Amino acid sequence: MPGSPELNQIASELNDKRETNLAESSATAWLDRWLRELVQQGGSDLLLVPDAPPCLRFEGNVRKFESRPLDGKEIESAVLPALTSHALQLYRESQIADSSYRVNGLGRFRINLHRERGSAAATIRALPSKVPSIGEMHLPPAVGALSRLRRGLVLIGGPAGSGKTTTLAALVNEINQNESRHIVTIEDPIEYEHRHVRSIVEQVEIGTPRIFRPRCAPLCGKRPTFSWWAKCATPKPCASPSPLRKPAIWFCLLCIPPM
Repeated sequence: MPGSPELNQIASELNDKRETNLAESSATAWLDRWLRELVQQGGSDLLLVPDAPPCLRFEGNVRKFESRPLDGKEIESAVLPALTSHALQLYRESQIADSSYRVNGLGRFRINLHRERGSAAATIRALPSKVPSIGEMHLPPAVGALSRLRRGLVLIGGPAGSGKTTTLAALVNEINQNESRHIVTIEDPIEYEHRHVRSIVEQVEIGTPRIFRPRCAPLCGKRPTFSWWAKCATPKPCASPSPLRKPAIWFCLLCIPPM
C-alpha cells in the first residue's frame, strides 16, 4: 500500500536530517575521539600543535596520548567542522577564532583555533558542567555583594586565565539562585550554561565586535535587570553598551594583558 505524499515527505526529511547528522559526526570523528581521551584522563585542555602528537594538560603537566605527530592540515580538518558558523567565518578572515562545541554524552568545550608558524594549531578546553558558587570559589564577601547591586557598571579585569569568566558566572549564579530577575548574557563564546532557577536567564552568543550591535538590536525591548557583557578585549566594543535600554546593572569582563 503506497504511503501518502505527506508521510513520504516527512520520511524524506527525516532521512535527510539523519544523513546530515551522520556526515557531521563523521567530520568531527577525530576531534571527538581526542576529546573523549581528554575527559577519560581527567585533563583540562587538549593541545593540537603541528609536528607534535595530540597532547592533554593534566594538573599543569602536558602528556602525549598518541605517538604520531600531526600537521597543520590534519588539525584544520579535525577542528573546522566543529566551529560555529561565525567562528568559521572569523577564522577564514583573521586566522584565529574561538568557538563553543558540544559532544553529546561527553560535555561542552571551548575551542581556540589559530595559526602557529604558518600552520593551524588548536587549544580546546573542557568546560565544567556545573556553574560554581561564590562559596566554592572561596571569594571574599565583598565579591558576593556585587550581585546585590541595583544599578551601576561592574568591571572584572585580569589577564587571560585569571578566572574572570568563572567569577562572573558565579555572580550570575548567585543572582539566579536568590532573586527573581531577568538576566541577559552576551558572550563570545558561551562557556557556562545557566539554568532558569528563580531568574530567567537568556544567553546570547556573538562572533566579532563588528557584528555586536546588529546581534544586540533585538535585545532593546527586553529591559533586562542584569546584563553580562563578556570578554571585552578592547576599549571599542566596551565603550558602546547603548543597544540595551538602561538595565539595572552591567557586568563587563575586561581582558588586561600582563605588563
